[in-house]
Amino acid sequence: MTDSGLSVGLLVNHKTWGLGKVLHLERQDVWVYFKDVEGAPKDAVKKLKRRVAVLTAAERQADPALDNLPPMVRDGRVEPPDALRITERQGGEHVRREVPAIRRSELPKVRTTAGTLSRSPRRFRAHWSTLQRR
Repeated sequence: MTDSGLSVGLLVNHKTWGLGKVLHLERQDVWVYFKDVEGAPKDAVKKLKRRVAVLTAAERQADPALDNLPPMVRDGRVEPPDALRITERQGGEHVRREVPAIRRSELPKVRTTAGTLSRSPRRFRAHWSTLQRR
């Protein structure tokens, strides 16, 4: 991508840090927040030299995490917040580790329309919604 193609708010890809959002442009530098870089918010913000930065415009210019970033540029300076943050991958790993999986054997048996008992999650949801309506 040429220098002229960069603009604040543009979503870009970097071969090492992945998807990011251009936060601030200076004459020789570009500041980009990369969503998959682990650590504090300041670790996810990278200052790159414009003439050597290997950035390509992202195919999709929308991303739920990057579209909802808090303001990080104040008085022409990039100031990431001192907040705790986790990447999407870290969040998924945490949920898989901390939230117990419901095993089919733990579901209560539900009588089907044929009169048999079943532990099918689909049948249980249908049975539960029927009970809620009563």
